Amino acid sequence: MAKTTTTITHDDNKQLEVTVPRKNSLIEFSAVGRLDTLYSDNSRVKHIDIVDLMSTLTPTANKLFKELKDQLDYRSNVASLPKLENTYKSKSRSGATKILKDRGVIKKTGQRSFIVCPYLIVPGPDFQSVIQAKWNSLP
Repeated sequence: MAKTTTTITHDDNKQLEVTVPRKNSLIEFSAVGRLDTLYSDNSRVKHIDIVDLMSTLTPTANKLFKELKDQLDYRSNVASLPKLENTYKSKSRSGATKILKDRGVIKKTGQRSFIVCPYLIVPGPDFQSVIQAKWNSLP
């Protein structure tokens, strides 16, 4: 596979050369980045990084996020959860789902099926454009 060297200019005008495996790979975000840090000129709150996110979640929402990550299909960033028989656990999951939705971590794609934000769990280069398009098309 051909490798391409790309130069990336950060918001503080520092340049970094990165070698990517494909010419059309997307390198515009990372799971832990400088999007919303003290020294960032380009603060984008809608793309919170994983460290900031995990520090704000309740234990139930944190557990649900881990469950979604464990069930994640890497080709689509979609996770389907099993049906819960217990009403208490179902209400608890519903509350955790609302927290994750409000923070822009997940969007519902079907019954007990969610797509995880591609800015938090970064898909592989072959699937990035399709997953980003799907993420942006959902309300």
